[in-house]
Amino acid sequence: MITTRTYRRALPVSHAVAELERCSGTQFDPAVVDALPAVIGDPGWTVTVREAAQKPAAATRA
Repeated sequence: MITTRTYRRALPVSHAVAELERCSGTQFDPAVVDALPAVIGDPGWTVTVREAAQKPAAATRA
């Protein structure tokens, strides 16, 4: 949710957390959602996102 996809832009962390909480118990495991604030609330936590490397453009023949 916090990375850009071809079909949508990345969400801010706060919006992603709200979506996880909203769907807790239906799409997401409530125990995991309940543990999330302790993890992202840790002073040493930062968002680490590794975007996929872009594929080189295909060579065209003249």
